[in-house]
Amino acid sequence: MLAVAVRFRWGYVRETAKKRNIVLIERGAICKALFNRMINPHNPKHIYEVLFKGDKNLIIPEDI
Repeated sequence: MLAVAVRFRWGYVRETAKKRNIVLIERGAICKALFNRMINPHNPKHIYEVLFKGDKNLIIPEDI
């Protein structure tokens, strides 16, 4: 499961997401992923791996 927002601050939301295995994605990360997809439309594998195969539960623009 994924949740997207402008920014996820420390606290209840992040703790709950970690306990329930929910990936939080900051808006900037989605924008950067979409931009990268426009530049390289033939390789969506990197985005898939970042979102679903990693061990992070918070994805920020620097992760993309």
